[in-house]
Amino acid sequence: MPPDGYYIVLVTATDTLGNQTPVLGTVASDFWIDRTAPPAPTITQKPTNPTTATTATFQFTDSESGVTFQCKLDGGAYSPCTSPKTYTGLSVATHTFSVVAVDSANNTSAPASYTWTVQGAGVPFTITARPPRRCTPARPAQ
Repeated sequence: MPPDGYYIVLVTATDTLGNQTPVLGTVASDFWIDRTAPPAPTITQKPTNPTTATTATFQFTDSESGVTFQCKLDGGAYSPCTSPKTYTGLSVATHTFSVVAVDSANNTSAPASYTWTVQGAGVPFTITARPPRRCTPARPAQ
């Protein structure tokens, strides 16, 4: 297997009698071999952990130019996304966001991930019973 890089192929035809295409009839084709994945993206904005917010916005970037991104939340499948990516209506639970970069040769990076917890908001309460103001301490049994 040839190494990654830029290649030019020159093609000439030879018939069964040994006649070859003249130099001006040579066909050239060029192509790249790229099997190197881009670096993992960098998550530059994320929610605080823990939070009571049920909305989360993530911003991310990659040091390789020209890549596209795919995101997933929790156990979902990766799907195309752009930065920033916002999720709404999140449940009270622990969540994991992951993003990968995909280059023009369809090489996929390792994921960058962030895990955080959405906690329930404080629930107001009312005290409905209390002990009497003056209590007589219980006497020990004799």
